[in-house]
Amino acid sequence: MSTILPPLYVRLTDVRLNLTEMIKRTLNGEERMIITRHGKPVVALVTINELHRIWADEDYELYGPVNPETGHRHGAAWVARTGWKRPLFEAEVIAKEAAEKAEEQEMLTRIEAKIQSWEEEDTETEQSSEGSAGDARPVWWKRWWSIAALTKSSVSF
Repeated sequence: MSTILPPLYVRLTDVRLNLTEMIKRTLNGEERMIITRHGKPVVALVTINELHRIWADEDYELYGPVNPETGHRHGAAWVARTGWKRPLFEAEVIAKEAAEKAEEQEMLTRIEAKIQSWEEEDTETEQSSEGSAGDARPVWWKRWWSIAALTKSSVSF
């Protein structure tokens, strides 16, 4: 969407009354019109030159670039076989890089928060374990011993 000439949203009922004026403004390049029905965009009013440019972009994306040997497009089969993608415009590249950088920063923030929560858990564990000096056995022994105690108490002979 163009930021130089933002679109003008027009209700369908207003189009019926002002169609001639809207066409003149579109042809003069004053406005880009988007017609809405029930508040949702349904149709755009563009010049024929813009429509041809849209179709050319669509052909380029669907059928690939023009083959320099034949002067024709490679075709949809060639695009599917090779996995060719339309090269990004500079603005698209910048936007994609910014999105990737923001995603990376968000991931780093989540990792730092997770590490911080682990550090807080460690300090709480150290503080609670300082009071019990009689528990010198390793953790696996405590787990094994508690499981053995549970199984002995639940089994009845």
